[in-house]
Amino acid sequence: LTASLDGGARLLSYYGLKSFNHFYRYAVSDPVYERERYNLAVGLQGAIGTYLQYGLKGGYAAYSNSPLDAWCGVGYGDYALAYANLDMKWRSEHFRSDFSARYGYFDAYGSIAAFAPAAFTSEFDFHYAYLQRLDAGLFVKASTLRYDITGALPDIPGYADLGLSVEYSFSRGWSLWGEVGNLLCMKIQRRPGLIESGPYATLGICFKVK
Repeated sequence: LTASLDGGARLLSYYGLKSFNHFYRYAVSDPVYERERYNLAVGLQGAIGTYLQYGLKGGYAAYSNSPLDAWCGVGYGDYALAYANLDMKWRSEHFRSDFSARYGYFDAYGSIAAFAPAAFTSEFDFHYAYLQRLDAGLFVKASTLRYDITGALPDIPGYADLGLSVEYSFSRGWSLWGEVGNLLCMKIQRRPGLIESGPYATLGICFKVK
């Protein structure tokens, strides 16, 4: 069982904002720092049996000049957030699985030209490993709708991204990897203004250094 009270400032670097939202464009009016006024949280971590681990955390936080997704860009604003996070892991010889769920009640201080974060998001993946060569997996990434804080733009619909992945190790350190996603053919907007309207596939060659 843990309890914490945090706060402080974080530099809003160009790299960090570009990683947060690919559509970010620098403007001289952009704030230099995001301020976490306070973040009061309590948490619980532990294990059930040999294979299952869990973590639960909830709290209340307030932010100033915090970046939020805007239409084809980034907006900034002040807001409070009540949140609850659940993380679970399963690890065994042939199977591994991860599950995470995030709930947040967003309360903006005034009007912000941006979209509120989704109230609920979740990720789940399940993998089966065979002879340390073949790894086959299934994943789901889901989100509820996101609304424009000003009310000027339509809501971004929620989605569920269902996919499959496979990795084959053909020599020490080297493997072939592939993933197919959005098998439900939903219109997914991970960032406002960018719509994924059909299945996608990703292929690659991996080299792991141990």
